[in-house]
Amino acid sequence: MADSITVADLPAGYNAYLGYVDGLYRTYNELRLKFPGVPAVGLTVLGGFAVADGCDIETFDLTPVTGAEWTAGRLRAGAHRPISYASVSNMTSSGGVLPQLTARGIARSQVRLLSAHYGAGEHICGPGTCGLMSVDADGTQWTDQARGNGGSVIDASVLRDDFFSGSPAPVPPPSNWQEQMMRALPTLRQGATGTDVRSVQGLCTARGHSTAIDGIFGPATESAVRGVQAAARVTVDGIVGPVTWEKLMAV
Repeated sequence: MADSITVADLPAGYNAYLGYVDGLYRTYNELRLKFPGVPAVGLTVLGGFAVADGCDIETFDLTPVTGAEWTAGRLRAGAHRPISYASVSNMTSSGGVLPQLTARGIARSQVRLLSAHYGAGEHICGPGTCGLMSVDADGTQWTDQARGNGGSVIDASVLRDDFFSGSPAPVPPPSNWQEQMMRALPTLRQGATGTDVRSVQGLCTARGHSTAIDGIFGPATESAVRGVQAAARVTVDGIVGPVTWEKLMAV
């Protein structure tokens, strides 16, 4: 499986491609168009209520805690084995991905683990290979120096043969699923903190209204929200309610 934040760098011929459904580098839809018929994995870097195949747990994206929370939410929604992507050290450290999943009662069989481990050759992390994980991962991003188009370098992963197997037929959402989701989202304003604020900050930044993604709703975040509201021609008040959430999350 190949991935890059620049889709043009990705050559044909891989068995799968990885991209992002949100954040600064929303490559997933472009991947599906460029490589029709080839499996594409979509990760969220924001978490929250994002619908994706998996979540990206690394610096400036999700933490092991917020990644586990997102995974638990997707399992409750009926998702099939959501993916946790993280460095091999972040998988196993105290407070890392595996301990956080276990703390929420999420069994190993309910998720797919995609580790990142460079410098040990092409392998899937586990006790019988690199020895850095006590369980076998489902795939490992083993290099960030694979050959891409035009002399570029890209990331490459090796996956288990059953990585894409067993997915059940998708269950159609209720007819009013968007309305239900919007009602469940909190109203946020200056002074708010937490994962939902990070989601707002990431979505604002992705729409060209940059702000730090630190989970603190301060003046800079309010200014970014006002910019999104003005561009969407809705009430400009710096408060993230149902209408603003809808504009932030629009594809």
